[in-house]
Amino acid sequence: MNKPEMLEEIFNHLNSPSLEAIVFDDGVLDYRQIGSMSESEDNIVTKINLTPEYWQETLLDWGITDVDNVPEDVKDDFIADNLAEHLADLPD
Repeated sequence: MNKPEMLEEIFNHLNSPSLEAIVFDDGVLDYRQIGSMSESEDNIVTKINLTPEYWQETLLDWGITDVDNVPEDVKDDFIADNLAEHLADLPD
């Protein structure tokens, strides 16, 4: 999965209660309960909180009330402004 696909998938999982996205140094994206630990914890590049409490204000500032029904241009801009920095250390 390339970085743009990964970012879109992460966006599609925003507002998932108790979940975080984790990205490993080999580019694998996975999801887990917040607070869980992995045997490969040292290989995690980033963790992204996906909970509604974390994203509510930011999504509302963008006029997004349902992540499943967002115009592509708004989604692309939101990803660029709010999510892309989390994967900056991964190759494109």
